Order: sequence, then structure tokens, then C-alpha cells
Amino acid sequence: MSKAMAAVRSIPSRLAALVSAEQSQIEALRSRIGELAEQRREVDAAPPSMAEIEARADELIDSCLDRAPPFFDLIGARGGLPSAGLIADAAARHPIAWAATLDRESLRRAMLRGQPDDGIDAADRAARLARLDDEIMQLCAAEELLLREVDAASGGHTRRRRDAPPAVLVAPTDELQRAASPAHMN
Repeated sequence: MSKAMAAVRSIPSRLAALVSAEQSQIEALRSRIGELAEQRREVDAAPPSMAEIEARADELIDSCLDRAPPFFDLIGARGGLPSAGLIADAAARHPIAWAATLDRESLRRAMLRGQPDDGIDAADRAARLARLDDEIMQLCAAEELLLREVDAASGGHTRRRRDAPPAVLVAPTDELQRAASPAHMN
């Protein structure tokens, strides 16, 4: 058998080895994308910071007090004690304002009781989500580049992930190369 014939016969095996190696890289990228997507879900679902929870409680109390007329006007007292019926009606129509009028700090403490104190503030959450989104997009671009290489080498079409970003799937190759450069250096 001539060297040329041996070289021709080894092309399919070299192609299979190339596709196999790239499939392994693709699976590694997909695994990392999945890990980052899970981290993103956790950050997104994390409770707000205690400072934000306190601010929301204060805003709710203030909003309820602003919407309800002043307490004694609400129950109609004019120089005398209001009737039990008027007090019950006032409490039923504006329960948070009623409780805040009686003891705002106790109401606030009750609202904050049991709230997590290890939450994430809005700025930190936004920064973490942006970092994760950037890294996920880099990995998606690297994955698409590898898939295109496999498709070109095999003459076929490799299935894309169901959750692959459409913008990545239709992006020109040079744009993907720029987007994936930090992730595709493996």
C-alpha cells in the first residue's frame, strides 16, 4: 500500500478523532454553562439585603399611613371617645395604618421578624448577574464556534442546546470569535 493510499485511509480516523476531541470540549462548555446558569438562578432568587427589607417595610408603613386619613379623623372622633364600632371599622379599612398609629416600631419589628439577614443588596445582585451573563455568553459563543468547526469537519449538523441564545446561533463567526476570546482560549 502506498503512502498516499495510507494517508487517504487515515483521513476518516483523523476526522473522527478531531470530532471526538471537539465533542469533549463542547460537553465541558455545556457543563460549565449549566453550572453558571444555576449560579445565576441562585443569585436572582436570593433574598434582598436586610437594609432593603427594612426600607421596604418603612415604605409600606409610610404608604399606608399616607393613604389613610389621620387616625382620629378616620374613626370620626371629635372631642370624645370613638365607639367600638368606629374603631373596628377603622382597623378593618386600614389595618397597617391602624397598627402603625398605635405602635409603629412594634409593627416594623413584627414585619422584619424572621427575615433573612444574609441577603444581597441590589447593586451587588446586578453586578453578579452581569458578570454571570457575560461569562455565559462567552461560553455560548465558544460552544457555537466549536459546533461550527464540527459541522464543517463532518459535513453534518450538530444539534444545538434548546436554551442556546438565538443571537449566538445567528452571529457571524468573526463576531463569535471576539465574544468568545477569553473562553475559547482552551
